[in-house]
Amino acid sequence: MAHTSSISPGWEFRLHRRAFDGATSSQRIYGGLNKLRPSGRAPTLSGFGSTVSHTATVMKLDLIDTVLDQSPDRIMAVKRVDPAEDYLADHFPTFPVMPGVLMVETMVQAARRMLASRGDARLVLGQVKALKFGNFVRPNETLEVEVTLDKDLGDGTYACRGTGVVRRLNAENNGGETAVSGRFTMRPIRTELVVKNVSPD
Repeated sequence: MAHTSSISPGWEFRLHRRAFDGATSSQRIYGGLNKLRPSGRAPTLSGFGSTVSHTATVMKLDLIDTVLDQSPDRIMAVKRVDPAEDYLADHFPTFPVMPGVLMVETMVQAARRMLASRGDARLVLGQVKALKFGNFVRPNETLEVEVTLDKDLGDGTYACRGTGVVRRLNAENNGGETAVSGRFTMRPIRTELVVKNVSPD
């Protein structure tokens, strides 16, 4: 969706989507989609009333390869890290590993599937608490996540708990080493857009 606005010289136009709705949690944290900068023709000193087009592009990222087990309050799912995944070229060039934010996103997507039967398949990440990272997940290894529902908070928000373990190739003891763990909430998506003009310092 394109958003167009007239702006005055010396003012910066920022488009905020309340609580970063409409993007995955990895985009909100890793991609910085909470602040969408102007794209297109920039205003000049003589450009009072100029029109600038603002376009947001949301990338879809499915991190669940297989659901191993699922019930109304628990889900187990896996994500294999494919060596061809684009982000590995930058994270990191000499030591490619799955970014921690994508580990969190894997748990979020698993939680969304677990909670979909309760009537809202568009739940998004709310809060994250007690988040811990442990072992790396490298290419050709698998992140196995388990998410459980702790509590229905009664306002469409759900408190969840998640753990992700790494399954390594050819490991003698492949019982799984903890890669990520923490508590988080899932809440209904909000669609209200808030537009702010921010005066320069």
